Amino acid sequence: MKILVVGSGGNGQSYFMKFLRKNKIEINDEHDRDNIKHLSSPKFLNITDKKIRIIFLYNHPYMAIQSHFRRDWGYKQLTKLGNPYNLQLDDVENINTFNQKFLQQKKKDLYGIEDQFYNWLNSDLQFPIYFLNFNDIINEKKNINKFVKKELNYSLFNYSSRNSRNNNSLKLYEKIYAKMNKKSKKNNIKMMYT
Repeated sequence: MKILVVGSGGNGQSYFMKFLRKNKIEINDEHDRDNIKHLSSPKFLNITDKKIRIIFLYNHPYMAIQSHFRRDWGYKQLTKLGNPYNLQLDDVENINTFNQKFLQQKKKDLYGIEDQFYNWLNSDLQFPIYFLNFNDIINEKKNINKFVKKELNYSLFNYSSRNSRNNNSLKLYEKIYAKMNKKSKKNNIKMMYT
């Protein structure tokens, strides 16, 4: 069985993938050479192996966005997520220009994190999907083990949380992503066993 870990990135995804790999779980490429890690929609997933399970990993979206800008690949990641509002490179030159664009556009999810989430949530894939908040991994050990069909060694998972550098901007994004976070918590168990 292979576990595909998909998400927006900037959310602890690489760390979680390494954790699974250390536990001898077969996963997609953690460096995204197979173009699965940040796939904007499952309609682009070209896999027929029936022994696939998918973990859609998420975290606070704005902290993920900040992470991409901190590592100077904000625009590149935006395009991987589908660039739903056709932003130009100038719109996302840095986190400040992106925040200004966000405010001008009436606080829409310009980065595409919400679009990606709903694309996966509403998919008709025949593979089980587990929606997992990175911050809940330790609390979800039992469900994760059940999903990957293996008792994982969680002593290999000792991740310390990052703090956002711009708490005022973080508050701007709370409302638009609150609904997404609520839906993901409601659906994570349901999607596990479908």
